[in-house]
Order: sequence, then structure tokens, then C-alpha cells
Amino acid sequence: MLARNDLGALGATGWPAVRALVSLLCSAEKDIRLPAARALGRLAATLADREPEKVRDLLRRLFWSTNDESGASGLGAPEAIAEIIAGRPDLWSDFVGPLVNLLDEPGLSAGVMTAVRRIALDPALVRQAQPILQYLAGSADPATRALALQAAADLGLPSNADN
Repeated sequence: MLARNDLGALGATGWPAVRALVSLLCSAEKDIRLPAARALGRLAATLADREPEKVRDLLRRLFWSTNDESGASGLGAPEAIAEIIAGRPDLWSDFVGPLVNLLDEPGLSAGVMTAVRRIALDPALVRQAQPILQYLAGSADPATRALALQAAADLGLPSNADN
């Protein structure tokens, strides 16, 4: 098993580390997934000024991995997306809505809740999440509705769909 320091060092190597870090996001072990997501977020924040299109492409690929058609598990993608957004909210805050919208994807809800708690650290990102959470709080699916209400509570937002 890789140590957290190993993941940080891997992330410091630049773009060559992306493939390895993304593969670690699929680990069943949360102790591997979360440090890999953090390392990917740090790497993306470091490289965003120089190569923003590569980071944007990485975000798109992570979102694609959450789609059933991709053939990937998507496990760990929400956490990595949140880390990338949080690392450079000035560039990536537009991805908050699509990230929060993943609450209704089966199998990803735990990762999305972890991602929501990560973006909760930035009030501007919380404001970006509010409209989609209000929409999801009105969902016909009870599980999605419950997750949206919990996420809103975690973000300190009003907890009903009428606001």
C-alpha cells in the first residue's frame, strides 16, 4: 500500500502522475482514494495557470468516468473533482453544479457527500451549490431528496426545496 507521502511525491511529478493518481481513485480503500484525490487537486492547482485546458480536460474525464456509458466505476471521481475545484475556485467553480448533481447517481453518493463537505470550506462554492441542491431537494426519489437535504445542511443552506 502506498503511504500518503508517496502520493504527495507522485503528485509533485507533474502531468505524468495523472494516470497513476486517477487509477488510485478507483481503489476500494478510502485511505487510498482520498489522498490520491488530494494529490490530484494539488497537481491541478499547480498546473492550472500554465495548462488550464489540460486541467479542464481532466475534469471532463473525471465527470465522464461517473457516467455508466464510460465503463469506469467513477469511484473517487467526485472527491477528485472537488479537490480540483477547491484548489482553484476562480477557474473551476462552474463545475460545482454538475458535481453536486451527481448526488442522484447510484453508487456515488458517499463520494459526492465527501466532495460537498470539501467545497463547504469556501463560501463562494457553497453559493454555487445552492440552486442544484434546492432542485434535488424536490426530487421524486426519496434517496436523492434525503441526500440533497443532508448536503444542504452540511453546507449550512436552507433545508427545504421551497427556498
